[in-house]
Amino acid sequence: MMRSKKLLIIAAVIIFLLAAVAAVYWLEFRNQEFQLEDTSPGQQVRIDRLTPTISFDYNQPLFIPEDFRVVSDPLMDAEIYTRGDTLYLVPNHALLQRAEYTLTIPRIESQSGQSIGEHTLTFRTDRRQSSRLGFIRDLPVHNPGYSITYLEDQDAFVVRITQVPVEEKRLRARNYLEKNGIKPGQNDVKFEILRSVEGRGASAG
Repeated sequence: MMRSKKLLIIAAVIIFLLAAVAAVYWLEFRNQEFQLEDTSPGQQVRIDRLTPTISFDYNQPLFIPEDFRVVSDPLMDAEIYTRGDTLYLVPNHALLQRAEYTLTIPRIESQSGQSIGEHTLTFRTDRRQSSRLGFIRDLPVHNPGYSITYLEDQDAFVVRITQVPVEEKRLRARNYLEKNGIKPGQNDVKFEILRSVEGRGASAG
């Protein structure tokens, strides 16, 4: 009887110690920091894998080209952050449990009235590591002035916005107008027409 009592006490102590070690590991895992690519000195990025939030320590002012701003839906399935010409989208943890899901990038607008329309993309998650994004299938962007690149990151969906040369802007504008049945005119006129169309919030894709 005494022996079995001692064994129970020893087992209880071992279980308690294992639980304590597991709790410490859990807290360490929650607070683990990751360095995203393209991070400038002093701009440490912290990602909490369990509750997918992301925060930046800014030593420089935040901007995206031509004062673009993110127009987001509060019911979105991801949190959005910007630094320079890069947008980080962090999907909610619940989404990462699905084998496949879609996510909409919100419309991006500038104070001058230009906008890049909404884009819906398909993600596949890696079942071996649910917090890692799988491949991304992107949709075309019909905006003559900016090129959007979709990159895969360990914990975030990265959208990079870059300006394109003037000649490429005109080529994109001409292709866009011809595709949509708008009669051709001068290149500059075409570009202005396209800007005014997108300025009214037309979606790309």
